[in-house]
Amino acid sequence: MTPLHLLTPHFRALRVAARSSFSRAAHSAASSPPLSVEQSVSALFRQLLSSDDTTPTSRVSHLGIVRTTVLTAGAAVLSLADPSRADMVALVGELTAPAALVRMKADMESTHEGREILAERPRIKEGTIDLEGFLAGDTGTFGHAYARYLRAHGFSPDERHEVTCVGEDDLRYVLQRYREVHDLWHVLAGLPPSVLGEAAVKWLEMVQTGLPMTALASFASPLRMTAEERRLYWSVYVPWASRVGRAAVPLMSVRYERLLALPLEQVRQRLRFAPAPVPSPELGLR
Repeated sequence: MTPLHLLTPHFRALRVAARSSFSRAAHSAASSPPLSVEQSVSALFRQLLSSDDTTPTSRVSHLGIVRTTVLTAGAAVLSLADPSRADMVALVGELTAPAALVRMKADMESTHEGREILAERPRIKEGTIDLEGFLAGDTGTFGHAYARYLRAHGFSPDERHEVTCVGEDDLRYVLQRYREVHDLWHVLAGLPPSVLGEAAVKWLEMVQTGLPMTALASFASPLRMTAEERRLYWSVYVPWASRVGRAAVPLMSVRYERLLALPLEQVRQRLRFAPAPVPSPELGLR
């Protein structure tokens, strides 16, 4: 779990580098027709994915520091302006994650179950979990709640983007695992993927993982909330997420696949994961 002050240098460095990089990019492109942020980022993203380099590290190195910084900052702007751009959200997460991933891996290596996960690298996919079976089964189980959550919101675990820009195999898997357990944390929290619900879960993830993207989302999401949602966020959900993030077991070191057949409340107790407070019905969060 990561104290918030440790994240500050990451954002300060990103802000300074981005300002410098955008200035250089603008100077070099002065004689060319101006491109929008989306066009520029999309062009760099295509260049990244189309590189002949075969490893994630070499693909990022191929762009160079300036273009990688511009890509990161631009993708952050696009992901905040339109959170449905899953490609940009995933890209920012990968480009800013390495230092946090090292800590997350070390935390996982400190527990037996975490070491087992790193060694076996289980995946949460449609083909590895019997979602239809859980839907038809006991309504009180964790698995039923997870399957119902996915179906209610039109989600599939197969939709999670594969990590492409993290070089080390173990770190790449840690980030992939984080993506694949995200919806399980929503179920444990009892929160939907609304702006307020997503921000609350991201704050909890920030406390547990220290991933810069979770901090960015936690502090930027209120800009998209109504006044009442912001009041609830800061007065109710941020304190809840902070408490649960600190009190819960290391959530990245949990083999959730083995818990799906258990009662949801039993799983919450085992993980010390208290569900979020029940919000006002008119906000549509339950």
